[in-house]
Amino acid sequence: MSYKLTYKQSPNYTPGEKGKRSFKYIIIHWWDRPEKKPTLGGTVAWLCNPKTRVSAHYVAEAGRVYQLVKEKDIAWHSSGENHLSIGIECNPRQSAGDYKTIAELVREIRKRRGNLPIYPHKKFGNTTCPGTYDLKKIEKLAKTPKITPKEPTQSSPEAISEPVVLNDTSYQITKEGDVEVESKKVWESKTMWAAITAVVTGLGLFFTGEQSLEELLVSVMGLVFGALRMVSSSEVKLK
Repeated sequence: MSYKLTYKQSPNYTPGEKGKRSFKYIIIHWWDRPEKKPTLGGTVAWLCNPKTRVSAHYVAEAGRVYQLVKEKDIAWHSSGENHLSIGIECNPRQSAGDYKTIAELVREIRKRRGNLPIYPHKKFGNTTCPGTYDLKKIEKLAKTPKITPKEPTQSSPEAISEPVVLNDTSYQITKEGDVEVESKKVWESKTMWAAITAVVTGLGLFFTGEQSLEELLVSVMGLVFGALRMVSSSEVKLK
């Protein structure tokens, strides 16, 4: 997680029965109206004061989260829905950082409790809480893309080296020592490039490294056949 999580037990809760606590949704609150300038510390103190008889599972703002009631227990944050929900109190300033932290917290809760929907407090009672909080934005940020691992194919040789990238092209060395080059890819690695350059330079070929594998082989084969013709001609003259 990217936020700092602090545990501080509030006395305002009902112990959940072991194995019988059910979860239907997450309820979003805000600390208070923004013009009142509520603070994280003040909100935590209020929800931990036994005289207030209110609480929430979490109090959140950018980069910081307090957990006041364990999820298995029932916090007193939404009358009539407490036993079915997890409550999050959010900073009313609604900064980008606030949204990011709240969304990450929602994502973590869902990993433990399932894909619970999020609702505003005002859905369940006569209140304006959580004010102008954009729950669709929280939902969007809370979702993570499903990544499907790419399955290896039998036709592809198993690679034993990391791909070497040059000019937006790459290759890998296989177990058999072959170089797996995709179409129109360029050969390149520090060791192999040095060896190829030395051979080609020795043959008198100027190679820039931009040629394809096929072009390189054709050039080398051309030099070899040319050299063989020269040798044959020399042998004929000597005879």
